[in-house]
Amino acid sequence: MNRLIIKPGVVLPTMFYEPVLRIPSVVCKHYWAAGDPVVRLTSGIEGEHGMDSYHYQMCAFDFDQVKPKKSTDVQRVYQAIRVELGPEYDVVVEGDHLHVEWNKKRPL
Repeated sequence: MNRLIIKPGVVLPTMFYEPVLRIPSVVCKHYWAAGDPVVRLTSGIEGEHGMDSYHYQMCAFDFDQVKPKKSTDVQRVYQAIRVELGPEYDVVVEGDHLHVEWNKKRPL
């Protein structure tokens, strides 16, 4: 059964910009399509991030890295997320997690 798990301690904003709402659903869609049934959201607005981080502006989420059925699909999954979200989003592998942000400085 596919599911999204929010890591204990994660703080989600009480208000979202509409483009930010797309992030979890697009990430889940592509993780699940690759055969990874559990998506874990690991960071919202809490935690330690850079001073100008989009986390603090309620525009970014972190997720555990995808664990597809075929390990060769990892980069394909991330590329599919990038393509679907488009150029106004940044999708970056940062060490042990995937960081996805809506870059609100870029016009939609």
